[in-house]
Amino acid sequence: NYSGMPDLKKPDLVPTIVFTDVEGSSKMWADDPFTMMEQLKKHHELVVNLSESNNGWVVGTINKVSCGVLPFRIG
Repeated sequence: NYSGMPDLKKPDLVPTIVFTDVEGSSKMWADDPFTMMEQLKKHHELVVNLSESNNGWVVGTINKVSCGVLPFRIG
């Protein structure tokens, strides 16, 4: 466990994997790559902020796809 990572061994927490993708990004890259680069940066910042504010973390980002883990409390 590193600082800030929730203890997912607790029986009332269920790790939930979340994937994001930017729909229509291939066309956006072709039409305006500079604007798309800025939009992708904003997308990644949003994913990180939403993950961390919900005690989750981003596992990885490859191009336009992000993967995060959020611990959801059950019950």
